[in-house]
Amino acid sequence: SVGNLDRLFELNVRGNRISGLPESLRRLHKLAYLDLRANGITSLPDGIADLPLEKLDLRWNPIERFPVWIDQLEARGCVVYR
Repeated sequence: SVGNLDRLFELNVRGNRISGLPESLRRLHKLAYLDLRANGITSLPDGIADLPLEKLDLRWNPIERFPVWIDQLEARGCVVYR
């Protein structure tokens, strides 16, 4: 249910051959840890910038260009692994 998504604190989709992320990810209002390592992600939806992330792991993805908001996440204390 959507109510349970609102309580999701950590999401690990490491190594799942994901090529993209839905913009609806922004609805995970409590998400602090997002592990996207080792997928096929080439770009990131802007909605991730609105999440209260403490750690974002993007390693081992063919991301073509990191969005400007990645620097903003880091500036507010989020640890970002690129």
